[in-house]
Amino acid sequence: MWNVIIPVRSPSTGKTRLSLGAAMNAALATDTVNAVAATDCVTKVLVFTDDASWCEDVAATIVLQRRTGLNGAIRDALEVAGGYPCAVVPGDMPALRATDLNSVLTLPVPKFFVSDRAGTGTVLLASRLAPLTPLFGVGSASRHAAAGFEQVLVQQSSSLQCDVDTLADLAAAVRFGVGSATSTVLRDQGVAA
Repeated sequence: MWNVIIPVRSPSTGKTRLSLGAAMNAALATDTVNAVAATDCVTKVLVFTDDASWCEDVAATIVLQRRTGLNGAIRDALEVAGGYPCAVVPGDMPALRATDLNSVLTLPVPKFFVSDRAGTGTVLLASRLAPLTPLFGVGSASRHAAAGFEQVLVQQSSSLQCDVDTLADLAAAVRFGVGSATSTVLRDQGVAA
């Protein structure tokens, strides 16, 4: 059974280059957290954030991070996660399906990652026993591979590869099928899902 860490930047300052707005950023995170919480092999969901104002509708333990940045939030989380196995899922995966996450977390691989659709970023980092050292950022997939994490390949149809880093990514996630929070914000903003 897994402890899953979801680092989430404040909706008011996150993804500024996409100009999605705080409501959309909060919705992306909410749908991600709720999908992780619905995963069969997950026992604890920890959201580490610098702003907990958006967290009313999530099934998770919310902790305010002390260190700055994504890797800092993950290091904070690892100190209170409660042991291994432990995984990290970024908070920008609104189309994530619990069944897709469960199918990867139940693989008998000790230390692994799943790359994003482009093959350069990381959308899941996991370790059953060994310490989990986060190396997120541009080009994180190659850094995690170099650090000894095995790459787990998933089909293009897997929701695990639907993180949102660009507007094209958001459009792809919408086509895939986003969660209710993201759907509601899209509707409220007059964007056809």
